[in-house]
Amino acid sequence: MREVLVSILIVSLFIIGSYFLHNYLRKITSKVWLIIVIILYLISFGLYFEIFNQAHNYLRSKGIYFEFGHSSIILMELMMLCLVIAIVNIIWALVKRK
Repeated sequence: MREVLVSILIVSLFIIGSYFLHNYLRKITSKVWLIIVIILYLISFGLYFEIFNQAHNYLRSKGIYFEFGHSSIILMELMMLCLVIAIVNIIWALVKRK
């Protein structure tokens, strides 16, 4: 049950952050700044999931176990889901830009 709650929390935090970034992307007027923000968004995406991966490893070493499957397959699936959300978010913001 803990794994489900943590999974929902991971995706929810990502979606909330993506929403605010989406609004910011639509307001940017400079194309150079837009590219920089998109690159930073994708880099922070990787760092976001690395934080959860390292936290999972740390908790496991302390004896607190989350059953994310063999080699944390659920975390990888959540990462792919959030990657799809991020790509759709970027494309949607570019299309709706003023």
